[in-house]
Amino acid sequence: MQLDKKDLEQIKTIVGEIVQKSETRLNKKIEDAVEKSEKKVMQTIESSEKRVITIINREVSDLAEINRVVIDKVDRIDILEKRLTRVEHKVGISG
Repeated sequence: MQLDKKDLEQIKTIVGEIVQKSETRLNKKIEDAVEKSEKKVMQTIESSEKRVITIINREVSDLAEINRVVIDKVDRIDILEKRLTRVEHKVGISG
């Protein structure tokens, strides 16, 4: 049995529809995979940002504490100089 032109056109149409549906499904799967990957990347970036912010906050807090200690020490210099001057006067070292 031989296929005529009409049969071939019908087969061509059916195969074309199948290919088109397959392409549509494949494109949908690709889009879903890309979207899922983008979400994972964004979650990783956000997580990394939060860790960096946490570390920076900790460092800023540590530096603020160091700064307070330094300021306290610098503020004490004047007091210690006055005490030293009084002791020098008492001992008779000052000129």
